[in-house]
Amino acid sequence: MPPDARKRLPPPLFDVPTDAEYAMSLMSIRVAKGESIVPASLRNGREHGRARRFIASINPDSTATPATPHKNIKDGDPNADQDVHSMRQEAEEKEAVVSHERAVARDVGTTEGEGVPFTAGPPAEVGTLDRLKSSIEASTADLLGKGDDDSTESLQGIGAPQSVPANHKATPGMLNLNSEGISFTPLLSNKPRMQVPLECVQGVKKTNRTSGLRVRYLSEGIEHEDVFRFVPNRDEIFGKLVGWGGKRWKKVP
Repeated sequence: MPPDARKRLPPPLFDVPTDAEYAMSLMSIRVAKGESIVPASLRNGREHGRARRFIASINPDSTATPATPHKNIKDGDPNADQDVHSMRQEAEEKEAVVSHERAVARDVGTTEGEGVPFTAGPPAEVGTLDRLKSSIEASTADLLGKGDDDSTESLQGIGAPQSVPANHKATPGMLNLNSEGISFTPLLSNKPRMQVPLECVQGVKKTNRTSGLRVRYLSEGIEHEDVFRFVPNRDEIFGKLVGWGGKRWKKVP
């Protein structure tokens, strides 16, 4: 056979899979059959002494195969009983921790930190997911208000007065928000430049580039718009204004 024709033949054992390919195919077959990926011999070999001690502490009266004594432990040594006692004590402490975590996961009694009575729900919402859902619903209700038309409840939703630094028409100053309205006071002045009652506010929108707020309001029947730039805690003030507005407003792009 000439050398050129020999090059056309594939090398010997070209179709033999590598170790990685064989392992992947074997795992795929076991997964398809519903079997465990790790062989039983390896699973049994992974059981160490601590697991056996933990099982022995749970069932101390059960007959089990005694473990091989340590080379340094002699018959009649008082330290041997002390070691067994410490092992059982450690296992009991771990069992107590596991029981506590299971009780918390089942959310027995009340929700954590809030003292809200537990309400039974679907199995998928029991435990941490249910607590998270309740927390989100409570925070959303506080942010958006109850949706009532009563002005007293709406004014109470603003909470404590808040003042933050801001810029209005290139003038630095303080942006004030209280139960009466929103106002801006320049840095070198004692009197507010503008005052807007909350009843006159028609809309609030965020400005992304300058981290500001765009406020639309009515004054003497005419709609105005003012922009406050570089406002720290902008999201908090935005949430308070939207919460006071309740369902009067709708989301716009």
